[in-house]
Amino acid sequence: MEQLVIALVVGLVALIKYLASGSGESEPDATKNTPSAFGPMKRGDDEAERMRRFMEALGVPPSTRPPPRAQRRLKTREEILREQRELPVPQLQIPRKRIARIEVPPPTPVPSLPEPEPVAVLPPAYEPPPPVALAMPVAPDEPPPVDSQPAVRKLLRSGMTLRTAVILREILGPPRGLQSML
Repeated sequence: MEQLVIALVVGLVALIKYLASGSGESEPDATKNTPSAFGPMKRGDDEAERMRRFMEALGVPPSTRPPPRAQRRLKTREEILREQRELPVPQLQIPRKRIARIEVPPPTPVPSLPEPEPVAVLPPAYEPPPPVALAMPVAPDEPPPVDSQPAVRKLLRSGMTLRTAVILREILGPPRGLQSML
């Protein structure tokens, strides 16, 4: 039903638009019928007429002549080679540095050193004391008393430890896609 209403509204808008465009031709559009001064060339136009209209649009008096067209001259291969030969080639002048000659005296022999005397190894001055057996208290055979609340519940009472537990589960737990939604 909704689709039918939408189709009727679209059709009604299209009909109104069609009727408005057909009956609105009481005044011709001035911009559509005027030819462009610099539009595409017609068969009767020549280059001189287009230039005259262009200069007129720029405000240049009609008595002035347009500048002459530049003529492009192609050079032959021989002319290009002749010009390249005529160009002076800069000569690279590398200054020669004067190097002072330093006379190095011949190496002198190193006198041999006397051999060191052997040193006697002394026993260590400190000897650690022998290990002493410590007396450990003997644990009774009774198990420790069981708390009524597990340690985890005690930890989760605080907001900060609860936050830490959630962050640890996100980091160390299974991927988010594999966690069950609770």
